[in-house]
Amino acid sequence: MTRVLIGAPVRQKPHIFEAYLASLDRLAIPDGVEVARYFILHGCPELEPMLRPSDGRRLVAATDAYEVGGATHEWRTSNFVAVAAMRNVLLEQAREGGYDYLMMVDSDLILQPQTLAVLLSRRREIVSEIFWTQWTPGSELGPNCWDYDFCSYGDGGVNRYKTAGIHRTGGTGACILISRDVLEQGRINYAPLYNVSFSGWEDRAFCIRAVAHGYKLWVDTTCPALHLYRESDYQAYKEAQHNAP
Repeated sequence: MTRVLIGAPVRQKPHIFEAYLASLDRLAIPDGVEVARYFILHGCPELEPMLRPSDGRRLVAATDAYEVGGATHEWRTSNFVAVAAMRNVLLEQAREGGYDYLMMVDSDLILQPQTLAVLLSRRREIVSEIFWTQWTPGSELGPNCWDYDFCSYGDGGVNRYKTAGIHRTGGTGACILISRDVLEQGRINYAPLYNVSFSGWEDRAFCIRAVAHGYKLWVDTTCPALHLYRESDYQAYKEAQHNAP
C-alpha cells in the first residue's frame, strides 16, 4: 500500500477554500494508494467546519498582515517566514506518519481529477503539476516553475513548459509531490537561507537544498491546475462550471 498525505498551509477565503476542497474530493485515487489529508489553518478558524472529520488539522494564530487585492498578492518577509514554518510542519507530519509521499497543494488551486495518479506514475523523487498565472494585470501568463535564479529561463523560455509531458526544471512549488526518500533526509526543508534574497524564497529555499543534495526537480504539464489567484479567477471558474454541459 502506497500512503500519501495531502495538505497545505491555509489562509484563505471560505468560498475559495470550498472550491479547493471540492477539487481534492474529486481526485482519482489509484488502486493500492491510501490518502490522508492534513491542513494548517493560519488565522482562519472559521474554515475548520469545512474539513472532513478524518482530516488532520492544526490551528495557528496569524500575527502577520497579508494583503490580497485585485491586482496581486502583497507578500512580506513575515508571510514567507510563517509559510515556511508551516510547510516544514507538513514535512514533519509526513515523515513521522510514515507516509510514502507528501503532496502539498496550495489552497487556491483547482486540480484535475487525474493529477495525483499522474504525479505518482512519474516515479520521481520531487515532481510538481504545472499551473499558469497572470501575476500582475496585463502581464504574460507565467508557470509555477523556473530554470534558475529568480524566475529566469533558459533556451526556449517558458514555451517549453507548454509541451505536454514531464520536464526537468530548476525550481517549483505550490502543487508538489515529495517522496519518502526526500522526507527521510530531514535536511531538505523550506526554512530561509540567509544568503538568498529572492522574493518568494520558501519554495526557492526548498529547491536549492534539494538540488544541492543531488535531487532533480521535475514538472508535469499534462493536467494543469487552475490557479484562483484573484476573485475574478474564481468568478470565471464558477461561471465555467455553471455553463458546463
